[in-house]
Amino acid sequence: RGALVRAEQFFLEAVMALDGDAMTRASAVDHVRYTRALAMRSDMPSALAPNALYAVEHGFLSSGVEAAAGDVSYARALALGAARRAISTGHLSNAIFALYEAARHGAAPAAAEMLGQVPAVEGRLLPALVAAIEALAERDGGRLEELGGRLEELGCFLHAAELTAAAATVAAAQGRATAAARLRIRAQQLAERCDGATTELLRSRVGDGLTTREREVAAFAARGLTDAEIAARLSLSRRTVQTHLY
Repeated sequence: RGALVRAEQFFLEAVMALDGDAMTRASAVDHVRYTRALAMRSDMPSALAPNALYAVEHGFLSSGVEAAAGDVSYARALALGAARRAISTGHLSNAIFALYEAARHGAAPAAAEMLGQVPAVEGRLLPALVAAIEALAERDGGRLEELGGRLEELGCFLHAAELTAAAATVAAAQGRATAAARLRIRAQQLAERCDGATTELLRSRVGDGLTTREREVAAFAARGLTDAEIAARLSLSRRTVQTHLY
């Protein structure tokens, strides 16, 4: 959800409290490492050796740590390997978490292909993550924007920021500069709720190349103003605003 400071404190307390419980303590240490990786911190505690029951979670959490250290290829391999193990052992939730981790590090096509081995899941979060992996693989900007909104409603602000940023990148590649700027601003607003967290998807955002007027339109749209309200604020026709945005 992006609450890194609170999460790190919780997991540090867990590390202290779980002395003697090797598997659960290893998980807590990995979560400390993962939260610090999201904040691009270098003060990492050493990982504890995982046992077989914990290998999947260890794999995809370690993926985040490796990506933050700059070894994105290894991060992808760890996440996809964790997903394969989770699928083979029937741990569907962890399989989807691992596949999303791979997708956020640039392996969305491979992750989407592996989704074919995952049975349908229920609930709100897991189906949204499945759809996000597919949208990232297909570079479906409209779907990415929609899913960003859905994950924001679930309180998953970091995921929402990532998908909105990815939608901005797609819009920019399509030559929709103002739409890209609107989405980029929204992604930044969401990222600012995440205690400094960053990921490969957020780090890969592109510059806008907009005029001052296009930036103004995008900024008002990101604040939730309607086309008519933006037109009135900037003394433009509604059609001109829509041309900039869509």
